[in-house]
Amino acid sequence: LCSMSSRNFLQKLASFPRTHPFLFGVGFSTAKTSAADLLVQKYVEQRKEIDWRRNGMFASFGLFYLGGLQYAI
Repeated sequence: LCSMSSRNFLQKLASFPRTHPFLFGVGFSTAKTSAADLLVQKYVEQRKEIDWRRNGMFASFGLFYLGGLQYAI
């Protein structure tokens, strides 16, 4: 029973990009851009504390430009 419900969940998750391409693109771009900035701050710049304002700006860039505008283009 548990494997059936997990398989159903995985099938729905795998079909989400096809059924909702705009939402998937916006969400993926936002998460990817934010994660990239977190990695740069932590491992390249070796900051002790994360600049969350800067990370929010990168996430906004991913949301509006990469996720929204690039999708429209």
